[in-house]
This record gives sequence, C-alpha cells and structure tokens, in this order.
Amino acid sequence: MTTFPSYLNLVESGELDRRAGLLLDLLEQCVVCPHDCRVKRLDDMRAICETGRWAEVASWCGHHGEE
Repeated sequence: MTTFPSYLNLVESGELDRRAGLLLDLLEQCVVCPHDCRVKRLDDMRAICETGRWAEVASWCGHHGEE
C-alpha cells in the first residue's frame, strides 16, 4: 500500500496558491495578529509586533498526538 501525502493534492489542484494569495491579502494591511495595526507588511513596514514582510519561524515539528 502506497501512501500519498494529502497536501500534494492542494498543490496539484491550485488550492495551495489560492490560499497563499488570500494570506498575502491579509498582509497588505495586516490584520493577522490581535494588534490589528493594519501596517503594510508586504512593504516590509513594521508596527507593534515588529514583524515585517518575512516572519521568522522559531521552531517546527511534526505533531503526532492528540490536541
């Protein structure tokens, strides 16, 4: 039995690109975090959260347990 990662369906269908576009729209006048500062993060402007165009990921890992 061969398994196929379900996220690849998102790539093949174009859904991943669509979702990325929606997220970029949110960054145009940032409303992503609770500060709701509406700063233009796509222009690398910064406000309360000090995050510009490119957010930094502190860590990541696979999650294999229950919530």
